[in-house]
Amino acid sequence: MFSAFSDVETALGSVVAAQDQLNAAIRQQRAAAEAFRISDVQYRAGTVEILSVLQSRQLLFQADQALIQSKLWRLQADVALYHALGGGWRQQDQDFKLAAR
Repeated sequence: MFSAFSDVETALGSVVAAQDQLNAAIRQQRAAAEAFRISDVQYRAGTVEILSVLQSRQLLFQADQALIQSKLWRLQADVALYHALGGGWRQQDQDFKLAAR
């Protein structure tokens, strides 16, 4: 029984940590998108070279990837919490019969 409480507490901690990481990734992605937008405007105005635009685009791609990874981590934490609370993955036989109709 204490093991179950410990599992739930651990899963809750993971959900909170994953949400914090997701929030940080969202902020990072928004900042990278804005930096890319600014460098693109500057390039079109002729004040910076294309290398600056390409570097900011690369940072945006990295931020996008980090955001996707953070979303995945959050979803995995949610599933772990669901499992710790007693959720399962077995589908009832009756559900199969209903789906076959």
